[in-house]
Amino acid sequence: MILKNHENMNCFRLLSSVLDEIWDDLEGDEGTREVTVQNESQRLRERYAKLMTSSTSVNYRNPATRYAYLAVYVASHANMVTELIRLCEEQFVGLFRGNTQITCVGGGPGSDLLGIIKYVQRLKPIETEQRLKFHLLDHEQAWSDSWSDVDDKLSISLSTYFDQLDVTNKSSWQLITKYLKADLFTMVYFISEIYQRRDEAKPFFENLFKRAKQGACFLIIDNSTPEFLNWIDELADNNDITLRKKSDNMTLQLPPSEEKKDLGIHLKRIGQLPKLSGQIACRILQKPLEPDCYSG
Repeated sequence: MILKNHENMNCFRLLSSVLDEIWDDLEGDEGTREVTVQNESQRLRERYAKLMTSSTSVNYRNPATRYAYLAVYVASHANMVTELIRLCEEQFVGLFRGNTQITCVGGGPGSDLLGIIKYVQRLKPIETEQRLKFHLLDHEQAWSDSWSDVDDKLSISLSTYFDQLDVTNKSSWQLITKYLKADLFTMVYFISEIYQRRDEAKPFFENLFKRAKQGACFLIIDNSTPEFLNWIDELADNNDITLRKKSDNMTLQLPPSEEKKDLGIHLKRIGQLPKLSGQIACRILQKPLEPDCYSG
């Protein structure tokens, strides 16, 4: 899929091309592959229902697991990013003009990446005369295969860099620094993933808030379970990060332009409907331009 200039991006169509590539990596015949990805989809649903109680991380090394996640969740999550930026544009004034650097923490699945690209594609042409630079941070290196050529599929000037790291392991991130120069940091359904290991992850976030540049914004989307983002609220406040926008109970749906049928054969293969809506909590945070200019 190659997108023409300023044409609205369709996440399902783009995901279909990514899923084609992962499908070819699966073992077995058509029927065996369908059973495998459907089993993985069910396992993901069960795992996500236990985020409050289980400290076992999801292993996305298996291509069938990545396939299931991309097919079921990513279009919905990407459109949440697009819609929240659109609804809160006053919080992002000037951010998407000129060159913009975005760091997606836990961004391997591509929801943050696609959501921001879709938002920028909908801006007036004069405002899209820019270059987007994405740093995708994730524990699973295999995600990089899905997005390393996204610039070839979309007619927008962008570059993607993938850094493999584990936010709960200081030795994996303490020497990596370029991602800290971002204008925008995003976390999409990431805090809930690491919540049970939050004490181990705390040094990463303290370092992030301390070393992010002044004026940098943070966009966080997650489940509406209060405990998840209450933790990041406290951590941000303790590190002098300003709360700009907060919602603990917002429902967002896929827009009419996103048709699940655009997944093509993958809709049949996954054996279930992709996620079409979600009840979420969100935060927009900002590091003050000056150390003493935050409210409190």
